[in-house]
Amino acid sequence: MIVGIAVLMRLKGRVGYMWLIVPIVVLQPFFQYLGGDRQKSNAELAETGLIEEVFDDQSLGETYWKFYDSLGDMNIFDTFVAAKRSEPAFYPYVWSWAYVPFHLVPRAVWPGKPKGGVTQDVAFTNEAPTSPGIAGFFLLDGGIVWMLLSMVVLGYLVSLVDWTILTMRPGYLQCCLIGIVTINAMFLSRFFLWQYFYQVLYAALPCVFLAWYINRAAPRPKGSTRHQHSSSRSALRPRYGTMSA
Repeated sequence: MIVGIAVLMRLKGRVGYMWLIVPIVVLQPFFQYLGGDRQKSNAELAETGLIEEVFDDQSLGETYWKFYDSLGDMNIFDTFVAAKRSEPAFYPYVWSWAYVPFHLVPRAVWPGKPKGGVTQDVAFTNEAPTSPGIAGFFLLDGGIVWMLLSMVVLGYLVSLVDWTILTMRPGYLQCCLIGIVTINAMFLSRFFLWQYFYQVLYAALPCVFLAWYINRAAPRPKGSTRHQHSSSRSALRPRYGTMSA
């Protein structure tokens, strides 16, 4: 998907929501099948025939219903409801935000480091590998009002990253960053803040380094100045966002 978005951005100059939403909605029955058989290897999946298995004796409507019912792969909603009904023993509030830069501190140096980076009280999950989503984590941080405030702040920060990338000088680095930020923004619905931050960082830093390394010795066009680059950046400022949610 990252490669596809980068190619579309290079060819079209702008990637709208429809390029992201439609393929995801169309592929939901396949997500259900792959999620239910995640223990199988790629070779085993190839042997069974993916399309035949997904639509085996089922109508198109039944495959979508199976995706959304309680046995489907949408456990994030069920877990959010469980988080709402739970009674946390404590509220970490801003600690979940402040923890992000400290996640790199080794446990040998910080013996009390939260296990798995979990700063909330998630005892209601009984250690099951389920997630209430980023909204659910904010809910466990401080209740409904805190959740709403945190989502507003997170939305602003993601939009700021969106605007920064869209106003970059057009090129391969911009295409790569658009793909990285867009895909991870979709994963953010299930992630902790620190997971999203470092996954974007791990993917973006090599791209930025390669762009700098390749372009550092490239001759600048005659008459090119820092002021001209700044002006072109302002001219590219979008009138509305295309990636951030």
